[in-house]
Amino acid sequence: MSREQKRFILSNIVILGLVSFFMDIGTEMVYPILPLYLTSVLGATPAIIGVIQGIAESLASVLKLFPVSSLISTTIRSNLRSTDISRHFSTR
Repeated sequence: MSREQKRFILSNIVILGLVSFFMDIGTEMVYPILPLYLTSVLGATPAIIGVIQGIAESLASVLKLFPVSSLISTTIRSNLRSTDISRHFSTR
């Protein structure tokens, strides 16, 4: 592999890392504000907020057990090895 190819791959890894970092920051900023928005703007009760959070947590747990993306890619037969490898390491 040439030096230019290594530099290209390294720059892509850095860019993907930065994108992931800023997505995590955005998620962590919005998550605490969501209940305030639901109660003040939409008029939701605390019980409704609890149901919404319960559904979100249970859905996240179920999707960790049964990765839908692998099922879809296997069904379509367009497996992307890099995606499968990164998903494997990110869930461990």
